[in-house]
Amino acid sequence: MPSKQARQAFRAIALMLLAGAGGVILSGSAASAQTAPEAATASPDQLRDTAQLVVSERLRTFALARGLAQGNAGIGTARDLRALLQAQGYYMEGTGLQLLEFEQGVYPNLAYVPNMNGGLENDTLILQGLVFRLRSDLVARGGAAFGLSYDGRVRVGLSQGHYVEAEAQLGVLHAPEPNLTRTVGQISVCSRNELVNWNFLDLCYNHVEVRRDLSDQTQDDLEMRYSHLFEIGESRHEVGFAVGRSKYKDLYQTHGTVSFDSVGRRIATRLSLDLSEPLQDSTGNDLSVRGEVRWLAAGHVVGLGLEASQSAQSTFFGERRQDYGLGVTALYQIKDNLVLSVGVSQTDSTVDFFDSNSVQFNISTKLN
Repeated sequence: MPSKQARQAFRAIALMLLAGAGGVILSGSAASAQTAPEAATASPDQLRDTAQLVVSERLRTFALARGLAQGNAGIGTARDLRALLQAQGYYMEGTGLQLLEFEQGVYPNLAYVPNMNGGLENDTLILQGLVFRLRSDLVARGGAAFGLSYDGRVRVGLSQGHYVEAEAQLGVLHAPEPNLTRTVGQISVCSRNELVNWNFLDLCYNHVEVRRDLSDQTQDDLEMRYSHLFEIGESRHEVGFAVGRSKYKDLYQTHGTVSFDSVGRRIATRLSLDLSEPLQDSTGNDLSVRGEVRWLAAGHVVGLGLEASQSAQSTFFGERRQDYGLGVTALYQIKDNLVLSVGVSQTDSTVDFFDSNSVQFNISTKLN
């Protein structure tokens, strides 16, 4: 059971994450402003290299467009920008629906997954001094796994800056040692729209299914998101506000997200705050704070992320339950089409049965 000090430490970490990410963003802006003359004479490839750090397609587009307008880019940057604008419907001619993009592929995956079967993390439950042992076949089992992933995406333009996007993913992982297989499928449909002056409004539906030996999960999400892009000095930023409704079997949950992405000189940051209403028989709110920074090291993308979370309060056999989570992730782009990611996470619960620690890694061909 976490002590008062543990809970205070959680809150301190969350505040540090907020302040730290903000500090990186602000210091990046200040540094960029101070070195504007230097930026004007920088290599034309610098902006192009930095753009690959940005996860948001719109922020990447905005950064390239502003850099090109200021004369800090070369022909390669112009080509990249044109490709991004075409994919978002800005080069549409005439009227009617137009196919903007269609791509699909099958990719290999290699990973270590600590919970392949969807079992419970602990095998011992203590209630009122009584000790209960969980059946061994209900305990989480994992191991090294390999598999394949399918990714497909199609975009249909409606008019300039307005398009419908549909995506489908299917991934299968098999762990030989415990002889377990996990399947994850996801489909999404989004209406993406530019309003005016780098303001955007999106409406998305997302469906996810996870199939494992002991537990299957199904989730449906409907979300509306507004975002705005702007620049301060030589740094470009995207602020977003989203509200959505999720369904887990027969349970519904409303959630909201505030996000802030930035890109400066050879560094990109992401920060988000998620707040969700409690599910049935819970009080308070689910809260999570995420931050990530990415930079270039000898031409390779390197990333470091931190996440802190706090669940709503519920009861478990008469005991108050609240979970506190902390996770650290790191990624390294080995080659253009080979990415290594590692994650370490810990959950500390007021009910010891739900405490957990896990380490997982993944080698894939996609940089997300």
